[in-house]
Amino acid sequence: MGDKLTWNEMKNRYPDEWLLIIDFDLDDTGHLKSGIVKHHSKNKKDIYSGPVQTKSAAFRYTGESNFSGLDFFRRFKVEIDYSKGKIITTPV
Repeated sequence: MGDKLTWNEMKNRYPDEWLLIIDFDLDDTGHLKSGIVKHHSKNKKDIYSGPVQTKSAAFRYTGESNFSGLDFFRRFKVEIDYSKGKIITTPV
């Protein structure tokens, strides 16, 4: 079994790779602080396709995300009007 690493150590040791992390610790906001890297690969399918022999595991990618979904919230102000059941978006 590997050594327990901090998230920054994982990113430095396994750049642009997918990780299966066990025996992990989260901070108060739910972000990964540290853990043991059980498996790592450049290929996401290698990590997600194998069996996990532990009750809890974390899956993380150490590279930059190309997910642009959150970019919407940088470009628009989003409000929810619960009384009318509407979501109101306004360009920022």
